[in-house]
Amino acid sequence: MKVRNIIQYKSAKEVIKIIDKELKSIEDKKVKIALTGGKSWLSLYRILLKKNIFKKNYDYFLTDERCTKSKNLQNYHLLNKTFNSKLKIKKFYSSNDVAKNLKSYQNILPKRLDVVFVSLGLDGHVLSWFPNDLKWKSSQKVSFIIEKSIKIKKRLTLNKNFVNKSKIVFLLIKKNKYDIYNYSKNKKNFPVNHLKINYALIEN
Repeated sequence: MKVRNIIQYKSAKEVIKIIDKELKSIEDKKVKIALTGGKSWLSLYRILLKKNIFKKNYDYFLTDERCTKSKNLQNYHLLNKTFNSKLKIKKFYSSNDVAKNLKSYQNILPKRLDVVFVSLGLDGHVLSWFPNDLKWKSSQKVSFIIEKSIKIKKRLTLNKNFVNKSKIVFLLIKKNKYDIYNYSKNKKNFPVNHLKINYALIEN
């Protein structure tokens, strides 16, 4: 695991300050951001929108998506609800045609992302990178993943090489994930160890 800065934080204010500073350092006015789903980042996302740190003119993408018709289980709809539809997020999963979804997202993604927001799963996965299906190591920007150990087995994800070219990667580690974070450090097969992290934000 390659981590430039490890920050142990006690309040959301500390995290918001770091993110605000890094976003302001990006010269391009149309910052390109990839957002992870799940629950870890949601409260911080709301603050970033409220404080206008997440600006409406930025480009927002998804790091990964669940392939399901149940909208309430999709990252896109979870984030849309979180932002009260005030930010335009580019949809990853729009049909049952996997190849069509991949081609469409591959075409709209920029050459390089500015910022990627990632959280650590309880099993040590990040994005939709799992140890049993390694297509996320592909040289393409995106892949279709099947992970049999989880409820929604089919996923779309940004790939390792593309994510690791990003200017800034924030990894959020909540208190309930701290043990798995420590355990994963010595496990080369854990997907999180393939991520180049600018900031590991550890809830204290």
